[in-house]
Amino acid sequence: YGAEPFPLSASATSGLPLFLTLSNSGVVHLEGATVTVLAPGTCDITASQDGNANWHPAAPVARQLVVTGTVFRLWLRQDGSDLLELRFGETDAATDAPDDSLDVPAPIEETTPVWAYLETSGDTPADLGPKLMHDFRPVRYPTRWRLVTLATAPSAGVTELIWSATAADPARLCFLQRLDDEKKEQAAGLPVDMAAASSVVILPGDVYEIAYAWPAAAEYRLQRGWNLVGGALYSLTPSGGAFTDGGKGTLLQGLPWFLSPDGMVPCEPEEPLLPECAYWVLATTDATTAPVMGILADGWVTLLPGGNVISPVTDCIDPIPPEIPASIWTWDAGLRSYLQIPRGGILEAGRGYWITLGGEAPVTVRFSAAD
Repeated sequence: YGAEPFPLSASATSGLPLFLTLSNSGVVHLEGATVTVLAPGTCDITASQDGNANWHPAAPVARQLVVTGTVFRLWLRQDGSDLLELRFGETDAATDAPDDSLDVPAPIEETTPVWAYLETSGDTPADLGPKLMHDFRPVRYPTRWRLVTLATAPSAGVTELIWSATAADPARLCFLQRLDDEKKEQAAGLPVDMAAASSVVILPGDVYEIAYAWPAAAEYRLQRGWNLVGGALYSLTPSGGAFTDGGKGTLLQGLPWFLSPDGMVPCEPEEPLLPECAYWVLATTDATTAPVMGILADGWVTLLPGGNVISPVTDCIDPIPPEIPASIWTWDAGLRSYLQIPRGGILEAGRGYWITLGGEAPVTVRFSAAD
């Protein structure tokens, strides 16, 4: 998908004209002998020659054209009326830079009361590329898109995102994850499985990450007593199903606790265990939980001045710039005491860390190795 139009070459020994027909006009368009690719899929192109007074008709010859790639379509709808359509996906013809033949910029001026666009990410969340209506990426695992919605005029209508994910590889997960209103990089709530659902009601102004990836598994290694553990996945499993022994028996006494803007609060059983966050849990025994499935988060975390409780999504080196004052502590469940991590030290996935950030400005860093 994304290839430039190309000519077909076909001839008959009789020298008579050939006729070309398509089995799937949704995949390619044929004008004369020039093929234009429209979408991923397969299409048989058949050449036939009807003969004349001197030549018998030739047996038709078919060749199958396979167009690789994945295309998702998403519509922004208000009160039942479609306002705009976005397209995104993967293809070998794409690059990490905007591609003129694939990517379509968003209009400079919004033309509807509710608006949406796709945003490309650079090396950091602050390094954002152009706003796009169509955004295609090289095939990689995982692939992520940032979806931004906004209100351009007052409206009391119901706003929905509607999508078609039928092109998704059934072996991969495709999640729509709303991001935190304040930090914009961390998950808020449970993700939506875009293969199982086809719409969601939104509030204009919401920002989302669309993640398309192979499933990943995570476990929590617990010791009897208090543990400070963290999650790494966008997962459909709420907290009530995460700390089990596989037989659905809980391994905890009470609820997990996490740090919120209002202080330490419990995480209710129906609430998600957010990736990149850490939780205090009281384990009744030494155990490893049953695996939880989901998509690995990207590890970007916005640290606020003061206390932060986070968890890396993969093992990584302390990513906070050394010129920024910070202290990092973790809880050792065996020793039942806090341990300080030296600046520049190794942070382990699955562990929780208390980070006290100095200064007056937030800092966004990545607690992960690169995708």
